[in-house]
Amino acid sequence: MKKLLAALLVAAVAFAPLFSVNSFAESAEEPAADCPYIFVHGFMGSTVYVDPSDPDSEAAWPPSSGRITDAVKQSLPIILKLAFTHNWQKFADELIPVVTEMFSPILLSENGEVDNNSGVRFSYPPRESVKPDSKLSFSYDWRLNPIDTAAELNDFINYVLDCSGCPQVVIECHSYGGVVCTTYAKLYGVSKVRGWVYNATAVYGETYNGELMTCRCDLTPTLSPNISKWLLPITSTKNF
Repeated sequence: MKKLLAALLVAAVAFAPLFSVNSFAESAEEPAADCPYIFVHGFMGSTVYVDPSDPDSEAAWPPSSGRITDAVKQSLPIILKLAFTHNWQKFADELIPVVTEMFSPILLSENGEVDNNSGVRFSYPPRESVKPDSKLSFSYDWRLNPIDTAAELNDFINYVLDCSGCPQVVIECHSYGGVVCTTYAKLYGVSKVRGWVYNATAVYGETYNGELMTCRCDLTPTLSPNISKWLLPITSTKNF
């Protein structure tokens, strides 16, 4: 049963790029002119390169059209066989190696570490280009521990504040980016962040973001008159 669930999961992830559209999340309103805005993307939101230090390196994620095509060709006989045999266990046993091969350039070691030199390219913007009204994007390797990524986000925030001369930033985090940002808040506090926008971030059932809904991270219910009914009494206001 575990192999079956694993097969269905990897198959869904494997072919998602065929139907997905890349987009840059925009906030409902423009950021404040006196406060830099940082967007933190979600899971799979940045390109992973076979060798990020090589400017000519091919992308390991998203998988190339050739890799996807090969995986589809190898999967079709397996799917057709399932239609006749209804043997889900054999289907899982045969499909998992196909998907594993397609994802091989981005797979981590058993310890969750990069052992094949793959990674994400992210460079800080030039100092002179970072202004109080700058709209910036923070990219990270979404395969890695969010605690490590939160440390990188902390460094980036410090850089932005130093360049802009501002005391705080505004952060919008999409999906898994919300986990990264909540981890940041837990480890480094919220004094450098004027406001947060959680965009399609998993909250219910997630330990990381559970504190948001228990008001350990406070929200000022000014965006909507109906939001307050979803929040417990706020014990302290941080002007979120």
